[in-house]
Amino acid sequence: MPRVLLANPFSHAMAARPEDIPDDVVPYYDAMADRLLWTLGPGDVGVVPGPVNHRFLSYMCDLLGFAPEQLTMLSLTGYESSSWYPGANPKLVADVADAVDRLGRDRDWHVTCYIRDRHVVAWERALGTADAASAAFADNVAEMLNTKSIFRAVARAAGFPIADGRVVAGGAELVDTVTELLATTGVVIVKQDMNSGGDGNVVIARPGRVGAVAPGARSVLTVDGPGREDVERALSGRHLADPTAAPVGYGPAAYVVEVFHPRCSSFYVEMEVPRDGPVRLSNYGESRMTPLWSGFEIPPRTLGSEHTELLCTGARQLAELSRSFGYVGNLDCDAIVTEDGEMIFNEFNGRVGGATHIDALCTRILGPGYLDERILLTSNAVPSPGFDDLVRGLDAASLHLDRGRGAGVIIAQDNTVATGTVEYVVVGRTREEAEEYEAGLRRVLGGSDRPD
Repeated sequence: MPRVLLANPFSHAMAARPEDIPDDVVPYYDAMADRLLWTLGPGDVGVVPGPVNHRFLSYMCDLLGFAPEQLTMLSLTGYESSSWYPGANPKLVADVADAVDRLGRDRDWHVTCYIRDRHVVAWERALGTADAASAAFADNVAEMLNTKSIFRAVARAAGFPIADGRVVAGGAELVDTVTELLATTGVVIVKQDMNSGGDGNVVIARPGRVGAVAPGARSVLTVDGPGREDVERALSGRHLADPTAAPVGYGPAAYVVEVFHPRCSSFYVEMEVPRDGPVRLSNYGESRMTPLWSGFEIPPRTLGSEHTELLCTGARQLAELSRSFGYVGNLDCDAIVTEDGEMIFNEFNGRVGGATHIDALCTRILGPGYLDERILLTSNAVPSPGFDDLVRGLDAASLHLDRGRGAGVIIAQDNTVATGTVEYVVVGRTREEAEEYEAGLRRVLGGSDRPD
């Protein structure tokens, strides 16, 4: 089934105001988009927000066994508007339609994307690919399933264990809630209702409760005293105590305040939710946090059988709840295990997850049973020499994936021109073999033998 891929992480469903994404963060959103190239095959059409990376595209196609010329690649940088709304980009719509006509309009085309927001539904209608689920997505079901406050309401109603906390507005309500919870726990996390990957998350703690960094948070604020004035003073430095006075990039938004567990392990499950039939668990793993999410161990290293059952069963239940709202497609579910051994579910995301492309590339290269047969160690935003130098270094050290053995290193994404970083996937038949490959890769990268 041929596809038109709209790699659209710059979505109004991903951040309260996409136009406020800082300039230095934009290349990392481009990297999120480029990961989806692993889902493409011969005869597909792809649209990415940043420049097309032809060198990496050739590398990827070589691993997947087809020629890059068999893809039609377009970039928003070649058009007047950076908007994903087709009404704002008629020339892009015409070029995509021309590509579909050239490749065969009578083929069973469908649109895939990072997140199926309202703009994607408009594309489906423009290309004549809308289906029975399109109406639900036109009514914001994807936005709903990427909102932390909605998750708390749904999970609480369904009886899932969630962190103690509240949904609040910025300003006085936020100050009051942080003051109250700090008096009980000594450390809380403030999350923007709509954001991803730890962006917008701030840990607020009394002295000595956490270090200078905390897993899952962009920054840590220390509140020296117990009073409301102390909290307000600390939050004012981040434009949280008076959000109406915030500069661009700190726009008013809803927040979720939760009790924070600084010494927890984080896990995820990715699923495919069909319109009919059983939910398919595609992959699950343990998040590497340094302190924000920086990669995965697949399958999870520290999760026991009882917690694995809780995680996967709970994720499927959340997927069924999501389907009852009209959602179909990729769904990610996140949870933590606290120091006391309690599993707490903390969000779901109705979109492509951080390992969707890993599942796609491993299924195509290693086979559908890779999850039971291989150990994967991944890391993203890793400082690297230029892409060509990295490839030569991996070849010289005999580290590249050996298809016959099903082990080695895969460069999953190249962002060396914009940020000097790459994402990698290390594949081993045992954990020891995977760790040896990763240590060798780190030496090629010029760093330590172990991930950060």
